[in-house]
Amino acid sequence: MPLYFILSKSKFSSKEKERLAKTITDVHCAITKAPSNYVTVIFLSGYRLKSRKKIMLLGNIREGGNRTKEMIEQLGHGLLMGIVNTLHTATHKVGLQFLKIPFLWVWESGKVLPAPGQEPVQIANLQ
Repeated sequence: MPLYFILSKSKFSSKEKERLAKTITDVHCAITKAPSNYVTVIFLSGYRLKSRKKIMLLGNIREGGNRTKEMIEQLGHGLLMGIVNTLHTATHKVGLQFLKIPFLWVWESGKVLPAPGQEPVQIANLQ
């Protein structure tokens, strides 16, 4: 489901990765109500980032369902501030971009995923 890539010029320590992944997962789940085991965070280092950014977060999120424009804006702000606070860095050093994917394009566990917000129904059907 939600897939986040953290691009950075330099490598993060294991502790920083753990804290960043937890922050991203916590923010995503608090705002979208998605189950935490659905969130994936991938760290990629050695990238030359534009505008003197220290870190760039690229998020692939599903559109539709309960994902309103306001929710996506709130998610972006929450992720940005979460990263800034976790890394103790300035806001202008962190970039954020979402790739919005229609929910019907995502296939997981042998099934097309439901609309955002309908995950509990799918989980109940799997059990």
